[in-house]
Amino acid sequence: MLREISVKGFDIIDSVNVVFSPGLNIITGETGAGKSLIIEAIQQLLGARASSSMVKSGYPKAQILGVFDLPGREDLIKLLEENGVDVGDELIILKEITTAGKSTIRINGTIVPASLLREIGKYLVNVFSQMEGNDVLSPQYQLDIVDSFGRLYELRKTFNELFLNWKSLRERKAEIESRIQNRFQELDFLNYQIDELKRARLVENEDEILKEEEKRLLNLERLKKDLEESYRILYEDEDSALSRISKASQMLVGLESIDPQLGNLGRELENQEIVIGELTRTLRGYVNRLKEIDSSALEDLEARLHFLNDLKRKYRVKTVNELLETLKSLETRREELEKIEGESEDLDSLIEDAYDKLEELGRELSAKRMDSAEKLSRLLEEELEELGMPNVRINLRIDQMEEPCASGFDSVTFLIATVADEPLKRIEDVVSGGELSRISLAIKSLLRDIEFFPTLVFDEIDIGVGGKTAIAVGEKIYQLSKKTQVIDITHLPQVAVFADTHLCVQKVIDDTGKVDVEVRTLEGEERVMEISRMLTGQIMESTVINAKELINYVEKLKEGIISEV
Repeated sequence: MLREISVKGFDIIDSVNVVFSPGLNIITGETGAGKSLIIEAIQQLLGARASSSMVKSGYPKAQILGVFDLPGREDLIKLLEENGVDVGDELIILKEITTAGKSTIRINGTIVPASLLREIGKYLVNVFSQMEGNDVLSPQYQLDIVDSFGRLYELRKTFNELFLNWKSLRERKAEIESRIQNRFQELDFLNYQIDELKRARLVENEDEILKEEEKRLLNLERLKKDLEESYRILYEDEDSALSRISKASQMLVGLESIDPQLGNLGRELENQEIVIGELTRTLRGYVNRLKEIDSSALEDLEARLHFLNDLKRKYRVKTVNELLETLKSLETRREELEKIEGESEDLDSLIEDAYDKLEELGRELSAKRMDSAEKLSRLLEEELEELGMPNVRINLRIDQMEEPCASGFDSVTFLIATVADEPLKRIEDVVSGGELSRISLAIKSLLRDIEFFPTLVFDEIDIGVGGKTAIAVGEKIYQLSKKTQVIDITHLPQVAVFADTHLCVQKVIDDTGKVDVEVRTLEGEERVMEISRMLTGQIMESTVINAKELINYVEKLKEGIISEV
């Protein structure tokens, strides 16, 4: 239940505090007084989108604070606890909207995102306006009320899960069939690519190796010249490095008798002779190999590099190693395509099994919907008879669809006749705005124990209604308020007189032209004056008398309702 709402700097409101009671809270006031601003403020507490235009000129931000009794819903309490909100006996929701259009939301002091507020709001209040009355014309809404009245949502949820599985399998099958259709063309291309890469006889790191070899071949003559010169210096010349080291070694060994340390040095030089000898043999082998190189070797190598570079450009890679990875990927893809037909055959069986389960549950759901629709149609007729539509006939017709959807195999058509002997027609082709309002109210009344909300808000749901019918509408709303708190904006005195708490909204303009909104709780003579004004638009002795008579009549009527409950 919404106990209280405080609003500051919101639209034309400076500051207003509204205290609501259990039962029926009626809000009245002149057109343009600001009644709908109270509803808009409530909707902000439920997660409605905020904008900078909502902040009153001269204020840095708008503030809306609501105090709710915490419904005893385990799923709501779990949702609050999971998001770090302290759970007590009440929920205090504060929403602040800045002039930049940004909003900050706190629940029991904890900052929360707007998405969480919207989720929590679903447990607190259901707002029903004139525009939402048009929902009755929606086939989806018509199906929803049949399922809600029949308590079929768990069954519908299970059907939806089966449907999504069946749909997913079909989409997978369609994808595979599309791939099968393109399979042969793709396989031909894959085989061509694989064959091309295999015929290239690629070797790991080949491009890097060839680049090194190319560098040698481009410098072949220099290599020959410098290496042969190095060989002569080290070995062939009469005064070669090797012969000089040999002489030095012999001289040092000959001095060993004078200083043993010099003999050791001489033997170390003998070891270096061996090392240099090995080095010169390696150089000679290298030179001999260079001499054996054919003059066409460089041309062949550059042709191979050119070929590899063409392949890399073609397959959009940078190295031969990446070409080898591409080859592996192409071979894997070819294996997948070769197995695809078997996968398609496996899916056929899975799809058939999934559809059988879907069809079986669909038949059960359809049967229960037909039963729910029949009962709901009769009860709606009874409700609407009480609301001044005595000859109404309703048929919530369940039609079977060839293909299932997420909610089943069924669609609902709301057929209605409001005049005796008239044929049933689609609701959108028959009813007036006032009749649509009464139908909406009747649906809310029938679903009040199923779709329970701690608070129902009606924003001029009684538009287009008058006379005795308005009394019936007021009585119906009052009956609803015995089970749940109702906040109702109305222009009808016949509805307003049913109030447990009567709130009057007035626009106040001071001497400087500054506009504000004031909300007062009316009792006694003040309430009589407001009902009198609502009867004719002005207060006269005769309208005051009529207002008192209307209030007394409804009080007696309410006493009768209370005694029947």
